[in-house]
Amino acid sequence: MAKQRNLVGSSVLAKLGPNLKKFRQRRGYTQRQLAEKVGVTRVYMGYLEQQREHPSLKLLAELAQQLRVKIE
Repeated sequence: MAKQRNLVGSSVLAKLGPNLKKFRQRRGYTQRQLAEKVGVTRVYMGYLEQQREHPSLKLLAELAQQLRVKIE
């Protein structure tokens, strides 16, 4: 059986939490405000920033749209 690969590379995931926090703060959002805009809880948003959870591609796109950043 072939090993399943992540669509988002580990180097991207390593940067996701710190970048999410940085861009959220630059936009002046609290965790709660951004969480409400993308339809998740504040706790889950904290987990994303702490890299305890990883977002779906759909959520990643929604976050990028709200923060006005590109996914590269």
